[in-house]
Amino acid sequence: MSETELLEAEKQLEKFKEELLQFLTIHYGKSFALDSRIKSAEKLKLKQKFLEAKHQRPIEIYQIPDIIGFRISVDDENEVRVVSDLIESFLNPNRLIDYFNNPRETGFKAKLYYFEDEDFNTEIQVMTRDMMEWTNATHEEHNKRKYENFHF
Repeated sequence: MSETELLEAEKQLEKFKEELLQFLTIHYGKSFALDSRIKSAEKLKLKQKFLEAKHQRPIEIYQIPDIIGFRISVDDENEVRVVSDLIESFLNPNRLIDYFNNPRETGFKAKLYYFEDEDFNTEIQVMTRDMMEWTNATHEEHNKRKYENFHF
């Protein structure tokens, strides 16, 4: 990603973050945490190689579904459902991967929403605070396993 594209991605992240904070404050109104990030150039290249191998075709960087990412964490599973219903009703994601009702074999449990009509594809993950802590603690190991066969 070029320096210009990175600046544009940062602008989109900040705009989306502001809108998301306002949306959750108005429609949800309870305690939540919101984390955000833009994938690094190195991680984008790794993900590109991973997706190309998975789909057996070339993938452009701009096609990666989570260039910009948000994580919303709430107190408990019922609140995950409430926030998820709000996102589905008002924000119109392009697609959903439901690891909340169908957890991954690793134990990861969240709803992943994708917004692909933006300049940079954006993902919102909704999970409990406990899952967020577990995810943060195991993220490095997850990435090692996921990308172990992909190097530069």
